[in-house]
Amino acid sequence: MLGLVGYSCFTTIFYVAFGMPNNRIQNIIDNVVTGFFFLDLLLNFFVEYQNTETFQTVRDHKKIAKRYIFSFWFTIDFISTFPFNFFSSKSIITRLFRLFRLPKLIRLLDLYKFNQLLKSFFSSSTRKDRIVA
Repeated sequence: MLGLVGYSCFTTIFYVAFGMPNNRIQNIIDNVVTGFFFLDLLLNFFVEYQNTETFQTVRDHKKIAKRYIFSFWFTIDFISTFPFNFFSSKSIITRLFRLFRLPKLIRLLDLYKFNQLLKSFFSSSTRKDRIVA
């Protein structure tokens, strides 16, 4: 997903600067990327979360859906994936909303684990220490 966000950020800035492409292959690639964003929107309705008061994991789909729909991220996800280009030729504005997703996905990178992984490969540790689950 992070790669798709990077691709979307690059192409969105490129399209704002130079206009939408007329290339059929590029349009197909953009539609596939939009499809993945739509799939991400749907999968967010199934991601459990931890209740801030009880610290219990919430797995009830109604509660998960309610929490996601009333969140800021649902608005961004919906606007960035809704096919406005079928209704208007000014769909480049809605593509800009994909840029708001970048901080959300950067948080997914666990830099501490990555740093530990690099240290284990470059330090004088045993083979058993370098095995990462």
